[in-house]
Amino acid sequence: MKKPTFFLVLAAISFLLLSCSNDDFIRGFSRPGYSSTDTAAWYGITSVNLKVKAIQYVTQDSVLKDANFTANTFTETLNSNGDSVLLSKIHLPDGRYVRQVQLILETGSSVALNNGSNKSLSLPSNSDSIVTIAINQVIPSQGTYSVLLNNNIITSIYKNTSGNYILYPFLQGYGVNTTSSVFGYILPRTLATKVFVVNGTDTISTVSNVANNNYFQLSSLSAGKYTLQFMPVDSAKVTYSTVIHIKYGYDIDMGHVIVIK
Repeated sequence: MKKPTFFLVLAAISFLLLSCSNDDFIRGFSRPGYSSTDTAAWYGITSVNLKVKAIQYVTQDSVLKDANFTANTFTETLNSNGDSVLLSKIHLPDGRYVRQVQLILETGSSVALNNGSNKSLSLPSNSDSIVTIAINQVIPSQGTYSVLLNNNIITSIYKNTSGNYILYPFLQGYGVNTTSSVFGYILPRTLATKVFVVNGTDTISTVSNVANNNYFQLSSLSAGKYTLQFMPVDSAKVTYSTVIHIKYGYDIDMGHVIVIK
């Protein structure tokens, strides 16, 4: 009998954890993350270079295990919109599923600013930092499954009064198989736009990718009613808003959305 496997993913604005019945490997996924607000903490940041030392996971036995992973630096961008990079895959015994993931970060991360400069990104402890992400959804015990670990860099970085950038990772875990995505293209194609999916106090956010026909993608959405908002990057005003209804397992293709500046 084939044993389930889970994949662990990290990249631009998020991390992904998968499970299937093949060989071990890790892959990464770039997707926007959950945040409580679109803070003023953009700070002119275009990307983050995040140094990950190790990855661990916990199943129902509550034993912390090391994932098959080699320390690396990953670039997270604001307009990833579904891009991915491979990290790891781990076989699990029958009936087991991942309950928790831990990312061990190390010093040496940095941020790239829109003026072309790079700044050091400090960890709160100024040393190795462990980020724990609980997987809060029921995961299939057999076959292939995936868990998206969202890291919203917009709300994970704080700039203090001394001008230093500090990382406070904001991550949450969701089952990809039990969630949906909304995606589309924004017109005019040269208008870089912030896109938000709002549900109560939670907001998923991303920035459209002008280099890819102004494409946007927002993922890890559970079934429910959401408000989809569009705001040009150089504006503080939402110029287009609509309500969408997410159904279990169904992605929404918005086609071409016209955003008037």
